[in-house]
Amino acid sequence: MDPIYRHGGNILRTDLFVVHSGYDHSPQGQQGKKARDMPLLLLDIEDRPDHPFPWFNLGMTHNHWGEFKEAIPALEKSLSLSKPHESTVRKLYAMLVNSYWQLGAKDAARANPCSGTKSSIRRCCTPIGSCGPTGSGRCSRCC
Repeated sequence: MDPIYRHGGNILRTDLFVVHSGYDHSPQGQQGKKARDMPLLLLDIEDRPDHPFPWFNLGMTHNHWGEFKEAIPALEKSLSLSKPHESTVRKLYAMLVNSYWQLGAKDAARANPCSGTKSSIRRCCTPIGSCGPTGSGRCSRCC
């Protein structure tokens, strides 16, 4: 996003979303994806260790595969390298909450509310402890 900001642009949020056609949800397809993706993710981190996006991708991938213990350090590293206004920050908090929640660390999940920072990120309508995250890592009421 930095090139957009450097040239005077800004990021606008919309209700639009992308649906990927042809995605293979089968166990075999997911195993192939995992075997292909992990080396690429680690190479990206090797090339750009101080950039938040490779760490975001690694954490998101571990979260997607249900590898919550492995997701947390990558997500926290991405968060530490991110600027509060970046589009991934809200998603990082949501995945952190989900990872902690799935591991049974409910206190840690509550300590990382999906509101994340004091910046312009939309705040949850209710504390995570009272609504709980969904399987997607989002607050089940509003995120």
